[in-house]
Amino acid sequence: MEFLKDAPRIIIDLLATYNFAALLLLVFLEEAGLPLPISGDIILIITGYHVYNRLVNPAFAMVAVEVGSLGGASFLYFVGRKGGHAVVVKYGKYISLTSSRVETVERWFQSHSGLAIIIGRLVPGPRPVISFVAGTFEVKYRPFVMFTTIGTVVWAVPFLLLGYFAGLNFGWIEETVHRISQLGGTLIIVVVAVVIGVYFLFVSPISQRNRQQSNGPKQPESASGADMSTAGSKEDGEVSEKPVVKKIEG
Repeated sequence: MEFLKDAPRIIIDLLATYNFAALLLLVFLEEAGLPLPISGDIILIITGYHVYNRLVNPAFAMVAVEVGSLGGASFLYFVGRKGGHAVVVKYGKYISLTSSRVETVERWFQSHSGLAIIIGRLVPGPRPVISFVAGTFEVKYRPFVMFTTIGTVVWAVPFLLLGYFAGLNFGWIEETVHRISQLGGTLIIVVVAVVIGVYFLFVSPISQRNRQQSNGPKQPESASGADMSTAGSKEDGEVSEKPVVKKIEG
């Protein structure tokens, strides 16, 4: 527990001491799916402050972010490419993700992979997930690299600039790093809980009702046919009885 409390301070010290190498390593770890006590957004703000103080060259900082991001994202991409599809097909049924829905999502993702990757890289939680999904649905690696590079620039530059212009107030940033990281984790948990709750309260009952309606009893044409055949059999019976009566009378 003491290590977790001191982890933000350790990361800050690593960035101050090893700057370029520490930045590359931390970004790589987060992009590879390893949760860090400080999010990548905060790490970039701290790096921007170091750029302000001329401890880090801004070009080198951007290169470190790009290399670390692309390395970690590529790792998850190839993990998804290797066995992600089989995992989704096998265990997706437990979250109502049928094979037909998987195919629908796969077609959509392949058609809009660039937009999905760029937007996904702007959100802290899904950022590593989007790389795994891209590999799972077999997006070609060259477009994946291109869109990941673009998305990393769009994500990193604003936070680096924020840290640069907040250089005079770094004491405040340092004090609130832990609070922000905790808040980010809490928000992610709340969002996940809301999504799960909405699914089980609204989406799942509606889809279940639709399935019941689609599989429910229909008015088959055979029923009316059966009635007609019954009526026809009665008429035939009446017709067959008439000659018998006439024969008796005769």
